[in-house]
Amino acid sequence: MRSERTPKPDAPPGPAARGASGFRASGDGRSALAVTLVALVVGLVFWEPVAPGVWHDDGAYLLLGKSIADGEGLRYAGVSGSPPGAKFPPGYPALLSASWLLWPEATGQGAAASLLNVVLLALTAGLTWLVARRCVGLAPPWALVVLVPWLSADMWRVGMVALSEPLFLLTSVAAMGAALILERRSSARWLSLAAVGIAAAFHVRSVAVVLAVALGLALVVRARRRDAAVVLGVVALLVLPWIVWANAAAEALPDTLRDVMGPYGSWLFGQVVSDPGGAVARLLAGGASRGTILFSTMLPGVTGPLLWILGLPALGLALTGLVRGTRKGGSGWTLPLFVVGYLVILGLWPHQERRLLVPLLPWLAVGMAWLGPGRMLRGAGRWATLAWVALFVGGGSVGLLRGLHLESYRVRELMLARAMAAVEEQVPPDGVVGAPELWGGLHLHTGRPVAPSARFLPAARGAPWGSPEEQYRLWAETGIEYVVLELAGTVHKAAMDELDARCPGAVQLVASWGGGLLVRLAWDEACRARVLPGG
Repeated sequence: MRSERTPKPDAPPGPAARGASGFRASGDGRSALAVTLVALVVGLVFWEPVAPGVWHDDGAYLLLGKSIADGEGLRYAGVSGSPPGAKFPPGYPALLSASWLLWPEATGQGAAASLLNVVLLALTAGLTWLVARRCVGLAPPWALVVLVPWLSADMWRVGMVALSEPLFLLTSVAAMGAALILERRSSARWLSLAAVGIAAAFHVRSVAVVLAVALGLALVVRARRRDAAVVLGVVALLVLPWIVWANAAAEALPDTLRDVMGPYGSWLFGQVVSDPGGAVARLLAGGASRGTILFSTMLPGVTGPLLWILGLPALGLALTGLVRGTRKGGSGWTLPLFVVGYLVILGLWPHQERRLLVPLLPWLAVGMAWLGPGRMLRGAGRWATLAWVALFVGGGSVGLLRGLHLESYRVRELMLARAMAAVEEQVPPDGVVGAPELWGGLHLHTGRPVAPSARFLPAARGAPWGSPEEQYRLWAETGIEYVVLELAGTVHKAAMDELDARCPGAVQLVASWGGGLLVRLAWDEACRARVLPGG
């Protein structure tokens, strides 16, 4: 490969942009393979099987995958009425269907799905290295900084159960690499690869639309409006069938299930429009918790006031580094625009979880890596990068050794096991069981028909799981006969107390365990008319 000291404006970064060593493409490929194998070893060392269905989303994904494997299409197998799976894009359930074909027993799905995710995370590590070297232009040893997130409990936590983040990481990193090359080279080939990559990532998690917008804006900044229009048009054509199908399928869902099983856009937008003032107030009130989650993900192990003292400058430095990368000619504007757009979406999103931040970790690490080379602030950038790496590696490694990537799952695994034992003992084979989050896992382990027993109203005023009347309507429409009260009955306590007061004998306790209850709904038509006026 011919060496160039300065990359051409419309070409991908050459060897000089990747560092003085001038790695050849084959050398980068071998390095990426080595990174993948090391990450795989790390993942396997910290891997432990978790019972399937311990979380809401992993149970739902597994049910969708089973339905596809059984030839029933994208539907919730085992849920009362077999409703269509209109909420989650089909990419990850389709991948899980292969797991069901290889291991048709539900008990094996926890190990199978988590091992698959460990492999996906390892592949992403190798691909991230390759993108950092050949598309972002980072030189060794600074390119190693982008691999630091693979030493955190947050990264491996999403791989321990059937969650879509590992596949989204892989597809979004591939799409980012193609987008960065397209940004520097007007090429039909890379335009097609970028559009297909973004569409593939969108079919895993719809937040990939941020990457499409970021690439479009980056091309406009480079005065390539035609390329921007074409790539956005191709992405739209590739994702439109899913959007159309999901919205049409949502019409077949009962009103009470659309927020739990329907596409995010319509019902969430409706909640915000119905109470915009309340939505804004709750958004502002949750600002501190959002910042805490973000900073603790960037600085594992740091807690208390020090988290904000270090977190704010760390975020600022990472964003500064991403912008610096664009000025040094190695990176492109797609990357910082994507990170900022993703942060904005998460800031507006009413439901906060640490795992939602994991897809940002490699790119924030890229920003920190770009601070290292050069003499920014008389070398202060280099020391900032090294300090962040030391903090992250230290805190992340300690977290992994302490098993923090499995801690929350073990708590929920015990809760699921106790609920499963009660359901198997007390509920007849055709009895419909409702639960706020464990409904998927209960069907996987007991075979009973199930349904969600709570609403999902994160942007609405009041309880996010719905008022007592909204819960009653959900139970009636889905035919729920038994309800599992998770987490000491927090979600359903008010509804159960009111139902018992208005219809004595309608709430029958059939089993209890530490932190949970199983009740039977013994309500007749007269009781339903009393608690569901007009229903």
